[in-house]
Amino acid sequence: MSTINSKNVQVGTSNVAAENFTLYQPSTPDGTVRLGVGNSGATTADVVTVNSSGNVGIGTSSPTVKLDVSGSLAVSGAISGAVVATQSDQETATSITTLVTPGRQQFHPSAAKGWVKAASNGTSAVSFNVSSITDGGVGRVVVNWTVPFSSANYVALGTAQKSTSLSAATTLIVQERTDSTASACHMDIIDSSGTAFQDPNYTNIAAWGDQ
Repeated sequence: MSTINSKNVQVGTSNVAAENFTLYQPSTPDGTVRLGVGNSGATTADVVTVNSSGNVGIGTSSPTVKLDVSGSLAVSGAISGAVVATQSDQETATSITTLVTPGRQQFHPSAAKGWVKAASNGTSAVSFNVSSITDGGVGRVVVNWTVPFSSANYVALGTAQKSTSLSAATTLIVQERTDSTASACHMDIIDSSGTAFQDPNYTNIAAWGDQ
């Protein structure tokens, strides 16, 4: 049974308010139309509110954006559109309202674009965005990036895990060479004298910059 008057459309005649559904305006019209569960008018529990700007509120009677949800939100499908950060959004790193997906997280300036734990024989123990390791000889390693940087103007840092054959007093320095390119990072591993090249057990390298 339906009841229609100037402000309300009510479906259900149960004495239990939760069993009734109402489409109504508040007793003092405020430019909104509300869907509620319960009795008509002020006693109805609002479920959805639509205002004159076309904003929809769920759990709120004062929506300020096109979809305004007060409470938890579960999404089982894909999210697309301007709400999802693009590569450019990540690189600009100024938005505080867009969502970051795993596939674009690495484009933020604070994220390492590639890293590797490289053995002295040119193999990789673990890595990210590294296509291969080139053994350039004693104390020299080249990291080849899967997705290159936009230019050779990026930052690469490294540490070394010393070989047991080296004296405990030996300090190893990992430094980038000037012949690095956008697609390959060239690193030297030398001792503290600055002249003797050394092969550590592993060389750990990470790089930051624009891709």
